[in-house]
Amino acid sequence: LKKLKVDKTESRKYRKMSQRNFITLPKKECLSEAKLIIANAEKKARSAEAIATSDPGGAVGFLIISTEEMVKALILTLDSNGFKFREVAGMDNLFKNHRLRYLVALIFAMFGLLSEDLKTVTLEAQKDLPRLMRLFKNPRAMEVIVKRYLFMKIEQFQGEIKFFERMDTMRQIGFYTDAAQNVPINEQEYHVVRKRLITIQEVMKGIMVAYATDNDVFDKIKIRFQKQMKTEGWYDKLGDLVKRINKPNVNSYEALANSLSNFSEDIRSGQD
Repeated sequence: LKKLKVDKTESRKYRKMSQRNFITLPKKECLSEAKLIIANAEKKARSAEAIATSDPGGAVGFLIISTEEMVKALILTLDSNGFKFREVAGMDNLFKNHRLRYLVALIFAMFGLLSEDLKTVTLEAQKDLPRLMRLFKNPRAMEVIVKRYLFMKIEQFQGEIKFFERMDTMRQIGFYTDAAQNVPINEQEYHVVRKRLITIQEVMKGIMVAYATDNDVFDKIKIRFQKQMKTEGWYDKLGDLVKRINKPNVNSYEALANSLSNFSEDIRSGQD
């Protein structure tokens, strides 16, 4: 964490830094700016913890903002390492649009769930590798296991989609009084939100630490991945996705939920 460690006093510079244009920021300045954003994110998380009992709604609002800041820091950290995310058409909205940042956080929530499963499989392999290898050699058994896993994961992802679809509403309820939706957030709900968002932040921090660490093997993987991003047109595909998300009256969460439902139905059809 040495390269990402931030002195607490640096967070005071954030106000001035936030006036700058993140899209046109020179590559050599991206990492230092990311550090300031991380400091602000951590400050907001500490503020949330401090008021969790007296004002759980406000605490949730601070946690959401903290997570949004981590999303911005992640993009800048990646671009400081040779990626070109800020050059993607419409990506400037990431630094202005809450909705787009929530979707990025949703992706990392899903990634976090998958990484936990990978850890579980790794531990199981360490305990009884021969048993695991026997499963891999049994196509029918593997098909049943994979389909069962996919159904379970789709259900989990649907739950994450519903949660993140409510993020902006939770932020507004936490900070503002609105007669139409003024249902206070209690402390128990705060802890549920905290567990989810802090987990996502840890996933993003892990990626930032990896990219801020000098490692010859990882550097080779990073360079190969950067080339793939260009040669396989991933930036263009990302731009198309951002364009669809930014369209007015488009509910990206509903579209994603429907896609998962259709995928689930396709799996079921394959079982018939």
